[in-house]
Amino acid sequence: MTKRRGTLALCALTLAWGGLGCGDDDGPGVDAGPDAMIVLPDGGPDGGGNPPDSGPDAGDSGSPDLCGDLGEACTPDRGCRQSAFCQESLPFMLGEAGDPVVDLPAGTDTRGTFFAGGYCTPDDFSGDSLNICDPDDDADTTCGSCGSCVDLGQDTMCARNCEPSVSDNADCRDDGYSCDLSLEVCFPGCNGDWECRINREDTNGIEGIQTPADCEAAPADCGGDADNFDNLVYDTESDAVCNTDTWRCEFSGTEGAQGGDTCVSSDEECEANGRCLSEADFDWPGGYCTKFRCDLEGNECAGDAVCEDRRVGISLCLAGCTVADGADPEDPTTWLDNGGGCREGYSCVWNGRDGAGADNNGHCLPGEFNDVTEENIGEPCTEDADCWSPFGAAFCFVDDGPDSGFPGGYCSLLDCGVPGMPADVCGEGNVCIDLDGSSGDITGCLAGCTSADECRDGYACSDLDGMPGGQGACLENCSSDEECRSGETCTIPAGEMFGTCE
Repeated sequence: MTKRRGTLALCALTLAWGGLGCGDDDGPGVDAGPDAMIVLPDGGPDGGGNPPDSGPDAGDSGSPDLCGDLGEACTPDRGCRQSAFCQESLPFMLGEAGDPVVDLPAGTDTRGTFFAGGYCTPDDFSGDSLNICDPDDDADTTCGSCGSCVDLGQDTMCARNCEPSVSDNADCRDDGYSCDLSLEVCFPGCNGDWECRINREDTNGIEGIQTPADCEAAPADCGGDADNFDNLVYDTESDAVCNTDTWRCEFSGTEGAQGGDTCVSSDEECEANGRCLSEADFDWPGGYCTKFRCDLEGNECAGDAVCEDRRVGISLCLAGCTVADGADPEDPTTWLDNGGGCREGYSCVWNGRDGAGADNNGHCLPGEFNDVTEENIGEPCTEDADCWSPFGAAFCFVDDGPDSGFPGGYCSLLDCGVPGMPADVCGEGNVCIDLDGSSGDITGCLAGCTSADECRDGYACSDLDGMPGGQGACLENCSSDEECRSGETCTIPAGEMFGTCE
């Protein structure tokens, strides 16, 4: 039975993988692109109320440093000292009419408060959707030197930075605020043990979790019935508690469980304070037990799991493996369906440190295993499944608009240059290049060429070695007429280094 654990506060952030009905069903998954990160769930509180008053400098078009009051307590009447809103307290109750909590022990009070005591921030997200900062823009200074921009789904918000600890709430306020282990910001934590034991479970028999808001917006996704949402259920067997030192939910988990184990739905199938990335909600084949921020002292992985962050963006407890284990470098037929010792559906991703053949020089993450048996680097695609995938590493550079750089999509293969990969894994005539500047951390296959006539229509033969007639790769951009087909010219916009063949 699928469950979604978490508090209302955590639902808006990263630790409650599918909380209590305040977000969508997206969850963590692997983005295998050059900017590969764990994909975090969207969502935000269902709070309403009148917009709170702003501080005395609200509306200032500048970006003042908010170290003085970001994250501090406030009231709408008093406001905040700098150009910030006072996000007022938002009371809530789980189990209200129309969405009761099943198996709730008699006398249990399920009332809580989100943003208890108020929270100074430049953004008020209790009213209309506002996006005052950009979490994907490193140059965005809206939140000042003491804050970070967090994505709440429909809104963004500035929250105060903190140095996470597994034993306390760092320098966050002591009135219910936790230092989020993933985002490293101070944000509302759990309100009580009851909140840690209430989950929205799969009670309607429809794959995934459907909240009341989901079913109201799209009844067809709930069997045609807007009231056919999944129920809130109190887990009477859970030992989860709200730790008032950290303001995070903690539980003992399953003895002997470790990162990489299969799981069906519940976090408590995994190690203490672990997480179950279920197949139904997160598309990790067979479900996957893990634990976040295993790099922190006192939060180490159980058993033989490895703590790694490459290609996931945050330290996780994962199953260890050896890149290309068992493959014959001279026999491409042994490359397909090769997961490096990972279980079915998973690919062994290099850890960024250890050499070829070393034990646990990689970790198991969802891979792409399909029926494409012929090399098709550089060919059109709309998804990874369209591409040839030795070692489960296929990647499609999707055509997502005029500025995608890959019209029609482009089949590639990630990590072609890591230790253990066969030297010619990209296929005869193709090239393995650095996709991440000069770091070499992310490499990928491109279709090789010596002239544009060898490339698909719309692609130039971009020079890679600086020598006329030398090694090139089929890319949309060009830097000279020589990289285009006969009769075409490389048109470079003013002020730009590259253009396109026309």
